[in-house]
Amino acid sequence: MPITNVGVVGCGLMGSGIVQVAAQAGFQVLFVEADDELVKRGLMRLHETLEGLVKRGKIEARDRDAAVGRIAGTTIGSLPPSRRTTAVIRTGVARSSSRRDG
Repeated sequence: MPITNVGVVGCGLMGSGIVQVAAQAGFQVLFVEADDELVKRGLMRLHETLEGLVKRGKIEARDRDAAVGRIAGTTIGSLPPSRRTTAVIRTGVARSSSRRDG
C-alpha cells in the first residue's frame, strides 16, 4: 500500500521536523497533540521554520504555502474516527535517564 498521508503523534521539536519534511515531500499530514495550546505552538513552529527557509532562499514562497496547505493539527479528543492515515509516526520525550553519558 503506498503512503498517501501521514499522521504524527506529537509536534514538538522532533515531531514538527517530521511534519515539515513529510509536507514538503507532498504528503497530507495530520499531527495530534494533547491540547489546543500545543496544537497552536506546533503550527506556529512550523510556520516560523518554513518562513525562515524562504527568507534564507532555501525554498520559494509557493513551496512554503503548498507545504502549509498540506498540514493540519488536532487534539486527541478532537480526532475524527473517519480520519485515516496510511502511516503514523509517534514522537516522544527523550528521558535523560535512558541516555548514556559519554
